[in-house]
Amino acid sequence: MDQTALVTRQIRAFDPPSGRWLLEPGSGGVAVPALAGEFTRPATSGESAGDLGNTITASPSAVLKPASAKDVAAIVRFCHRFGITVAARGHHHTTHGQSLAPGGVAIEMTALDRVHGVSDGLLHADAGASWRAVLACAVEHGLRPAGLPGYLELTLGGTLSVGGIGQEHREGGFVDRVVELEIVTGTGALVRCSRTREAGLFAAALGGLGQVGIITAVVLELLPAPESALALTLPYTDSAEAFAAVRALAGQEEVDGVFCVVVPPTATTPPVFQVLAHQWFTGTAPNPAAALGAVPVPISPPQVETRSYVEHVTRFDRLIEGMRRSTTWDAEIKPWFDVFLPDNSAESFVGEAVAGLTEDDWAAPLGFVLVHIHRRDAFTCPRLRVPEDTEWVWLFDVLTTSRPGHAPDFAARMLERNTRLWADAEALGGVLYPIGSQELDGEHWRRHYGDTWPEVVETKRRYDPAGILTPGARTGW
Repeated sequence: MDQTALVTRQIRAFDPPSGRWLLEPGSGGVAVPALAGEFTRPATSGESAGDLGNTITASPSAVLKPASAKDVAAIVRFCHRFGITVAARGHHHTTHGQSLAPGGVAIEMTALDRVHGVSDGLLHADAGASWRAVLACAVEHGLRPAGLPGYLELTLGGTLSVGGIGQEHREGGFVDRVVELEIVTGTGALVRCSRTREAGLFAAALGGLGQVGIITAVVLELLPAPESALALTLPYTDSAEAFAAVRALAGQEEVDGVFCVVVPPTATTPPVFQVLAHQWFTGTAPNPAAALGAVPVPISPPQVETRSYVEHVTRFDRLIEGMRRSTTWDAEIKPWFDVFLPDNSAESFVGEAVAGLTEDDWAAPLGFVLVHIHRRDAFTCPRLRVPEDTEWVWLFDVLTTSRPGHAPDFAARMLERNTRLWADAEALGGVLYPIGSQELDGEHWRRHYGDTWPEVVETKRRYDPAGILTPGARTGW
């Protein structure tokens, strides 16, 4: 960046009567605190103004690229004083404006991207570090994170703020492997917390949608890394058979992960439920016969592949990056729908929902559907809400992506679809995973948090009394 242009945009003061940031010191405003990082007005109307969904844009009035957590604390403290909203942004992979700060301060956390290292089986990293960088550091020590997102170019802080769901069905959310956090609360206090130290803040921040603080650093538990993965792919056109295969595989101790990708239909073929499973190993590859013998016969012979551990966990990165280079995927509208379903209703709900998806819902070839199975008892963090009283929970994601030249009302129709799907899912005991495109009101949030709602409200008032944090989540707490 041209340093002269940067200096001319560097914010020096704030004028409370007008709510304007000032570029000249001594011009009658209140001086901003001294910062080591960049604190500027947006260079363009689009800077820090959108997210992956491309359905909502809202420009901040200022953008912070912090040099340290102290910068984050100083700005949040200043914003608390004057009632200015603040939102932390990672790689902004939510789809309905959750990371936006309309008229407020956007903190670009990718400026804090250092992975500090591993000691005693624990990884220490700044919250803006990507899972890709975390993986690289962990494997150098013969270790791995417990579960990884399908796409690794997401930040630690962002995924931990929403919960984080991977492909290993016994691991719960990514939040369940966090040992310690560094957090800037809504008053600007910089706090270290864990299950035994500032435990209330720790519990409220993990999966807490950025409502009680901005995560600035993470200590993460690691597991031994295998050398390789035995990967199975089993295609089905019958959703009941696909569910039976997923259940059978999830019930086998030797299977370490299983989920389903539903591939869009074509003019001559129905949707294909591709059941994907893997087993970690070091040394001799295991025989897949036992796993395959327990599942319904797929429509074509199962694919069996052996990959290195790193090759396996980065395979979707390569697919997505290729798609981003060769298509308009980044620019397209993504009105995604994400919901957790209890085991007793998941199969019927997913089967009916997939059967009812239209050509626009699929928006092939860029759109698809994901179905993940997880053990309910693996989820231990109270803010990451999942259905109760069920052995298994299923995460159902409709990842619609528009085609180039889509109709002007495409986003509105997809949001209406999401509202219908959500009403049906909630009636069956479903719980929203709030990373997608959904209009929510206060009554929904009360239902969402159930008996924990009073605690949610109390911790919000305690740690963010001015209500300035993460306004894009539109919680209204």
